[in-house]
Amino acid sequence: MRIGQILINLVSNALKFTQKGEIDVHFDASTLDTGQIVLRFSVRDTGSGIDNSQLDAIFDSFTQTSTTPADSGTGLGLTICRTLVEMLHGRIHATSEPGVGSTFHFSIEVEREQQREAVATEPDQAMQTARRTNTPNRAKVEAYILLVEDNLINQDLAREFLQRAGYQVILANNGAEALDALDAAPYLAVLMDVRMPVMDGYEAVGRIREMPGYQDMPVIALSAGVLKSEVERAIEAGFDHYLSKPIDFDALLHLLDDLRCDQSETSIVQLVPSPPPSEDTIGIDFRLALRNHDGDDATPEASVVRLRPPL
Repeated sequence: MRIGQILINLVSNALKFTQKGEIDVHFDASTLDTGQIVLRFSVRDTGSGIDNSQLDAIFDSFTQTSTTPADSGTGLGLTICRTLVEMLHGRIHATSEPGVGSTFHFSIEVEREQQREAVATEPDQAMQTARRTNTPNRAKVEAYILLVEDNLINQDLAREFLQRAGYQVILANNGAEALDALDAAPYLAVLMDVRMPVMDGYEAVGRIREMPGYQDMPVIALSAGVLKSEVERAIEAGFDHYLSKPIDFDALLHLLDDLRCDQSETSIVQLVPSPPPSEDTIGIDFRLALRNHDGDDATPEASVVRLRPPL
């Protein structure tokens, strides 16, 4: 459910900036004359606040304000929130006062369940057609993927997508757990974040390459890094492919399809990054990366905020 993803990102953002005080999540709903329901959400914190001159830019990629903590990450959370809200044809904005706190508001219009069942939209039909076209025989042969990722939200999104595509997914939270899980199944590939606690992806893939029987195991790097040097470092460390976050799931599925074909052959996977960088910086298309979450966006209960308005 995309609303859950939006709320999780907004609450996570509030936690970064609120050292003391409170974080309040508010929700209300109203019915329009057309029968549609307007859902309104707000996430208020008592954190450091944001200057008004910076409010318009906080939803842009990699934007950091003067009050951004040094360890706050890559700055993708609010960008993803805006993208998800816009995909739902909603609106999102923020109000803030430095030293007092910030409030993030978003609203969307939804249809009652019976209306949704009666009308199938063209985008939904197109998505279902694309999935049938792109994944013709994926579920016929059981294939295991080892997903190594420490971020729970990223875990949930990748696992849900891969499972819907017919793959069996085994999770590991860091490189050390991945090494322990290698013997759990005959994996088609390992999808591994490069930056993790305990043991990062660079060390883990190096150890995998030293293990008998795993020198040729396809290992795909997942990283928010977008510099050409970061791609080269991953390939040199032992990764076979490189995908930037947010993940282009179409590209990932095509890559896994290629690996399935290679699995029946004796050739070694070529050490070529995917996609190959031609400039110093690789662009990230957030809409492309997120569009694959149309359809069933059910997320495990442990990671989703479920709000059911009284209808």
